[in-house]
Amino acid sequence: MESHTYRNVLLLVEELHKRGYEKLRICPGMSPSGIYWRCSITHAGLFSSRHGALISGGDPLVARYTSGQEASYFGWEDAAGDTVPQLADKFLERFPEICSKGKGKDEAYASWYVDMLRLTMPNGLPVAYDDYDLHEDCLPLIFYEHPDAKVNTPTCIPLPPLPPLVEAQGS
Repeated sequence: MESHTYRNVLLLVEELHKRGYEKLRICPGMSPSGIYWRCSITHAGLFSSRHGALISGGDPLVARYTSGQEASYFGWEDAAGDTVPQLADKFLERFPEICSKGKGKDEAYASWYVDMLRLTMPNGLPVAYDDYDLHEDCLPLIFYEHPDAKVNTPTCIPLPPLPPLVEAQGS
């Protein structure tokens, strides 16, 4: 499978940001075997207040993708030929609670996200965690096809900004 299949998950989030869901974030990582890239998507309220790319605690409001699913994004058997806008439509339809909580502005994250996509072009994927490390100073990149040697490709990109403070319930 080509890396653009996996990058469609990243592009899907960019499309959702363009539609006003800037509070949706990714938590990218590697499976324990190191073979599969994983990318969870949820709203900013579930992310760590100390690391902008890590979800803090378990919650059912998380959409999970693994490259082992290839083009069956999030287990969808009807998505293999979909364009990124079609994937975004399905995400909005199939994860309404996540999207409801992800609606709104987060300009700092959306700006970082566009820059991340640019820095990882054409076939890089960011990694916030793997079985051995929690990356606290930058997000290393993996490449499913070797990057063009003529291009100055980074091996690590800056961390995303921390999520906006969420007001404590009942205060």
